[in-house]
This record gives sequence, structure tokens and C-alpha cells, in this order.
Amino acid sequence: MMMTTRIAKPTAAVAVLASGLLLAGCSGSTHNSAPSPATTTAAAGGGASLQPGPSTQPTGGCQAGENSCLTDSVVVAALQTLFSYQTGPDIDDPASDAAGRAAKYLAPQYVQSVSGTWSMLPPITGAQWADWKQSSADVQATATLTSDEHPADTADTAYRVANVTLQSASSPATSFPVWVVLTRGGPYGWQITSINTQN
Repeated sequence: MMMTTRIAKPTAAVAVLASGLLLAGCSGSTHNSAPSPATTTAAAGGGASLQPGPSTQPTGGCQAGENSCLTDSVVVAALQTLFSYQTGPDIDDPASDAAGRAAKYLAPQYVQSVSGTWSMLPPITGAQWADWKQSSADVQATATLTSDEHPADTADTAYRVANVTLQSASSPATSFPVWVVLTRGGPYGWQITSINTQN
């Protein structure tokens, strides 16, 4: 049985992005959308301009103290940290623990809006979470940016589409798409203000 999800109205940016994906023949139902700060709604404006995703992956990560990381590096580092879980019988909420580790890449208002519901962000069933907990699984996430079109970046806002794969020794790998909105700010120059997933 799938866990109950919390669905919010998508931002204009996500609506434009979803429309483009549907036209391209992609399908799927919204699994979970965390509420996005108002800044992301305004950022999309009325522009319908789209641009393709990156053709190459970032080669370096963001190091502590850097204040000018590329958006692509922030997205990959954030998603891999956010979706990698240390589970076990003594760990009450591995998803919240992972969010704490990823907080340096996330806008504070976004962290506050999703607080307490991080386990609903990935399309993971309650049975899978229970299996991971029982086996004390070490779940590692790999994030890869895709070439899917997204709203055109502006000086202060960027959009990316990624594919995240979760792997552990106790279960088959599972993958899902992720739509990310970033704005300027935070310790790395860019911070994530919205993450949306579909199954």
C-alpha cells in the first residue's frame, strides 16, 4: 500500500514543465509535491520559453565555504544527500535525518514547509520503509541531470530535471524523476526552493 501523500498546487514553473513533458509523451501521476515558496511562483512569470537540460554532468562537488557553485552541482549534491538514508530499528525518521544533512543546499523556508513529511517525498511505499528499517539498510542515492526541457533560467532562478536512483543491498533499485527549482542564496550561491517528484 502506498503511503498517503500530501499534494499541493504546483507552481507555475512546475505546470509549464509538466506541460512540456506531457507533450513529449511522458506520463505519470503526481506522487508528492511539497508546497513551494511564493518566490518560485513569481519566478516563472508568464514566459513559455523552454531550454534543454545539460548535456554533461557536473564533474566536481561543492566544497564547504564555496559561495559560487554551479546550479548543476548544487542539484546533484542536494538530491544525493537528501535521498540517501541510513536506516535501522533505532532510527525513527531516516528521511528527516537525510534532510538535515542536505539542509545546507535547501532554502530555509522550503525546509520549514516540508518539515515532518520528508519520507513522503520519494515514491516509496510504507512496506519498503519498514523493510529498510528492519534490515538496517544503507540506501544510497545517485542523481543524474536529464536533458528534459525546463523553463529558461533567469539571473536569480534556475530549473532542473533529474533522475534519482535508490540502491540498497536489501532491495531492487528504484528510480524516479525529480523537478527542482533553485534561487540565488545560501552558502553555495544557489539554494533549492522546490522539489517535486512523480512515480
